[in-house]
Amino acid sequence: MDIREMSTQECLRVLARMRLGRLVCASENQPYVVPVYLTFDEASMSLYGYTTAGQKIAWMRANPLVCVEMDEISTCDKWVSVIAMGRYEELSEPPESNGDRLRAPERL
Repeated sequence: MDIREMSTQECLRVLARMRLGRLVCASENQPYVVPVYLTFDEASMSLYGYTTAGQKIAWMRANPLVCVEMDEISTCDKWVSVIAMGRYEELSEPPESNGDRLRAPERL
């Protein structure tokens, strides 16, 4: 098994092709991890997702520092894992939008 640090470009390629990840947020020194469905926008170098109100939103509003982990596992000895740290930003959709701009592109 070959374990090595991936280049930035390799990490970006993983983020571009993966959708399911784990979001980590924290409140009062207590971490919370939850699976999330995300899409990566290369132009803005941002991950986008949609969710309803709940614990993770409340915690991210209070502490916007977050971490996302995405992995791709082929076999028990062949896998890649990317950890991206960043800042939560809540986007509101304009009333005239039907949501298409935030939808992940369909994949075959």
